[in-house]
Amino acid sequence: MIFDVLHQNRDKISSVTFWCLTDRTSWLNNFPIRGRLDYPLLFDSQHQPKKAFFAVKDVFTK
Repeated sequence: MIFDVLHQNRDKISSVTFWCLTDRTSWLNNFPIRGRLDYPLLFDSQHQPKKAFFAVKDVFTK
């Protein structure tokens, strides 16, 4: 939904920044609870695109 809004306002937005590329290096792993893994990014720990990647891509290829 966020990327739909960004796309609808693309004339006002010049860029979107992603912090980290893969779940392997996510700063959310082990934070705030040691041992917890959080996988919020578009690529998995083997650098393969996840469902979220294709959802974002679909917004921009409509």
